[in-house]
Amino acid sequence: MARPVVAKFAVSLWLALAASAVTPAGGVTPQALARAAALSARAFAHLAADALQDASAEFEEALHAVPGYPDAELGLGHVAMRRASFESALHHYLAARDALLAAALRAHDEIARRAVLAPRRGIAEPDPLDGFRVPAKVSFALGSAYFRLGRDLEAAEAWELCARTDPKFAIVFNDLAVLYYRMGRLREAEANLVRAEDLGVHVDPRFKNDLARAMNAPREAALHDPS
Repeated sequence: MARPVVAKFAVSLWLALAASAVTPAGGVTPQALARAAALSARAFAHLAADALQDASAEFEEALHAVPGYPDAELGLGHVAMRRASFESALHHYLAARDALLAAALRAHDEIARRAVLAPRRGIAEPDPLDGFRVPAKVSFALGSAYFRLGRDLEAAEAWELCARTDPKFAIVFNDLAVLYYRMGRLREAEANLVRAEDLGVHVDPRFKNDLARAMNAPREAALHDPS
């Protein structure tokens, strides 16, 4: 299974909140959000260089600036995965997901409040909850933690959501193939492996051979059945 993607996590909901009249929970200021974003960006650079201690420190500082900041929670989850602390990783990934949903809910409530206090004839502000989806990177990360913890059904649910959210998130199809193979869902494993290769993933040839043998086993057994 692939290492979780190390990339800057786009928290568009939070940036939109900072640019609007809506303030995040706890009265966090745009300046605090900017500081958390800068700290998280530096932390991801440390993470890419495998400087886990420096990355962890910067992510923690970002959380001090903005409690629950999703970039920082996601990054701490990646740090925990590198350290094989899978329960801790899951905790941080769930926190990132929940913080994004909470931000959307706060924005929704604030827009509704403004509409009551100062209605605009014929003009409706877009509702942040319309079409809200957990970002693919978050679902992928959650699936990775669940997989490492042996929680296969939850891993499948998270990775399937990732694939639906972003059908070009190539590596998730490879990892779904591995997961389905482990679960004995061989046809689904094969379909996802094909999809991964179509998207340019270099699939481990040993895994391809193992999957092919597993799929051919019933046919070979039938051929050698004396009855």
